[in-house]
Amino acid sequence: MSRLVIRGGEIASAGRITRADLIIEGGAVLGTAPAGVDVPGAQTIEADGLIVLPGLVDVHCHLRDFRQAHKEDFTSGTAAAAAGGFTSVVAQPNTDPPMDSPEALDSARATAGGRAFVDFGLAALAAPSTAAVMTSLREHGALIVEVMRADAMPDWLVREPAALFSLLESAAAAAVPVAVCASEQGLIDLFAARARASGASDVKAFLNARPAVVEDAGISVVLALARAVRSRLLVRQVTTAAAVDRLREAKAAGAPGLWAEVNPHHLVLTDSDAEALGPWGKVIPPLRGRDDIAALWTALRDGTVDLVGTDHAPHAALERTATDFWSIPAGFPALETTLPLFATAVADGLTDFPSIARWLSEAPARFLGLYPRKGILLPGSDADVVLVDPHSEWPIVSATLFTRAGWTPFEGRRVHGRVVMTLLRGVPVYREGSMCVDPGYGRFLYPPAALS
Repeated sequence: MSRLVIRGGEIASAGRITRADLIIEGGAVLGTAPAGVDVPGAQTIEADGLIVLPGLVDVHCHLRDFRQAHKEDFTSGTAAAAAGGFTSVVAQPNTDPPMDSPEALDSARATAGGRAFVDFGLAALAAPSTAAVMTSLREHGALIVEVMRADAMPDWLVREPAALFSLLESAAAAAVPVAVCASEQGLIDLFAARARASGASDVKAFLNARPAVVEDAGISVVLALARAVRSRLLVRQVTTAAAVDRLREAKAAGAPGLWAEVNPHHLVLTDSDAEALGPWGKVIPPLRGRDDIAALWTALRDGTVDLVGTDHAPHAALERTATDFWSIPAGFPALETTLPLFATAVADGLTDFPSIARWLSEAPARFLGLYPRKGILLPGSDADVVLVDPHSEWPIVSATLFTRAGWTPFEGRRVHGRVVMTLLRGVPVYREGSMCVDPGYGRFLYPPAALS
């Protein structure tokens, strides 16, 4: 069995950074060796001056496909993932048609199986009636069950605490992780109605219709139920300082199954940026103020927020040009810009590469129950590896991206940390602007036998 040596890089994994050679055999990590040690007969990839990261794991991306393939499909979306350093992704279920039943999961898995460049899992959409089929959803491949308490079609909304409680109970019994967007739909409806009644239809009206209390009220309900049920629960898309305070209090009081996610744009862009971007700055939850951003960075560093999910949510550029701001679909393409934004944060002194590995690789893999197969570079782990040039600096240009969206809110922004190569199970899938394998190389990520 041939060996591959990634030689001379700075390996950022398991909480530290070490200059060493990474040895790969049979698609798995065999171990490390001091930089420059001869490994007879091995192929080599020179990584001098590069950061060697575990393949990134995204617990939150919208790959669209089906009737929304004009926005993105499994091929374009997973190509974007590979180009951004992601080797494992979980596709969100609010597709058209939705992934809301065992049969829908089977169909989605069959569709994606021949199209994906990287490994992929599926989330299942939970309606109030889903509690009765939770075990079946897991058996048919659901890595996560997604609960939407706001910003969803009426049939998908789980507005009542009793319905959420039942879903959390059944998910705990079936050993399925649950992810919840914690905003309060009733308050959203109230503030949006007031804004519309005033006749306003612009980004400022949208921001005013989504004040911080929408998230604060919603997260209070979710955290109370999480403490009672103790299921594995991920609070999606934390954006406000008040929500961070609630999470910190809940974790201090003892909530072992509680996890929290932040999206990269909420760490970088402000509400002022949203106003400058206009229709291109619409995202849900909305962009917040500088104090909120500072609170989110602190929460990541101290563990109150556990992981980063991209919320890659591509929409065609033409869809962002509607004259009625309220009808513009919300969301940003993010798979290809996330790692450069974090590498830029390293250059700016906000973080370091071992922390990036924890937030974007190890913690997501742990939440999904895929660790240590994914998310770390230990002997026996899948040889999912990203080589990053931390010294490169360039402007983000949408025309060079693989996503089908065709635009980015970061157009022209200068960033650091170009992805040089992405390897999946020891095989290069992306290298310096080109895909190296055919669609279908990515494998389906089945749920683990048990959640550790």
